[in-house]
Amino acid sequence: MIRKLILLILIISINSCSKEKTDFAIKETSEKISEYLKNNEKDKFLALIENRSTEMPKDNNFDILERLFQDSEFKNADPKLELIDKKNNMGQEVYRIPYYLNTDSLTGINKINLLLYFGPSDLFPKDKLSGFRTEFEYNKELRKEILEERFQVDFN
Repeated sequence: MIRKLILLILIISINSCSKEKTDFAIKETSEKISEYLKNNEKDKFLALIENRSTEMPKDNNFDILERLFQDSEFKNADPKLELIDKKNNMGQEVYRIPYYLNTDSLTGINKINLLLYFGPSDLFPKDKLSGFRTEFEYNKELRKEILEERFQVDFN
């Protein structure tokens, strides 16, 4: 009985240490993203993404993210990571980070979220991303005005 109790305590402590190590690596990776955007280090930013698929944008919207960095949530605070999928169909943990909440007059963007994909741990290290996406929300009226002006088209 005592052996079983000791074994149970040992397993619980190993799991909690592993979880803390994972959480630290994920937080550290999101801080690196912030640093690379702040310092306009596109190559380092792209090097964080271990698995770049053909469906991902080549630059992962780095130029937009870098340009809007001064108004982003990343500028003055630690990113607020939200676990949105503990294990998706690819075995990845998916985190959402609110990045931008304002109105960009050049694009009509109102909101940007970053989606960070980690793992599966047997294929990808936790200090690298196995995927990356940007979610955009637009001010539809402003976006329409911008497109009409840029392309000299009336959408009415």
